[in-house]
Amino acid sequence: MRSLRNTLLFTQQDMALLLGVSRSTITMYENSRRGLPPGASSMETLIAESYAAAITAQPAKHNEAQESHSLVMFKDKLLKEIAQYEHEIEVGQEKLILLQDEHLKLQVKQVTLTGLKSRLEAGASKIKQDSKEKQLLLKRIKYVEYFQGEVILMLKKCGIPARLKLQHHLDSLKAQKRTTESTLKQMDR
Repeated sequence: MRSLRNTLLFTQQDMALLLGVSRSTITMYENSRRGLPPGASSMETLIAESYAAAITAQPAKHNEAQESHSLVMFKDKLLKEIAQYEHEIEVGQEKLILLQDEHLKLQVKQVTLTGLKSRLEAGASKIKQDSKEKQLLLKRIKYVEYFQGEVILMLKKCGIPARLKLQHHLDSLKAQKRTTESTLKQMDR
């Protein structure tokens, strides 16, 4: 793969985007420390076949060769953009899932702290005024209130506005990907 990649002037990152794997996977594959997943192997074969076809095809005129080369370069650019959009969409969807999970965990933490505060306050109301035990419970109530404030701030960071903003970004990426795919399909006609 390294020789093909170098011949085509692709970086490891370019190849990784085209094959749908990480750059480190390309490095390990080129150093014979790991095989490629089946989907990536078939894509590598397509790249090699496309390269072989490009080498064996000899256009009649020099201008046709230049136009063909420009077209191939543009198609390659579009393919790279599509791969980049797919990667960004995947990462964004993972972030969205993490935000949702974090939000749920924080809601559970908030309910737990509210219940704990209620129990501490109920316990403190049963104890006489100036005892050390009551002072300790009141101090714990203050800690719980502090933690509740922290949870509220964290909930705002991963709440609905943050998730909507991320979802909007994902929708935008998906639209850009569709547009690029459409352009590529029109070129193939």
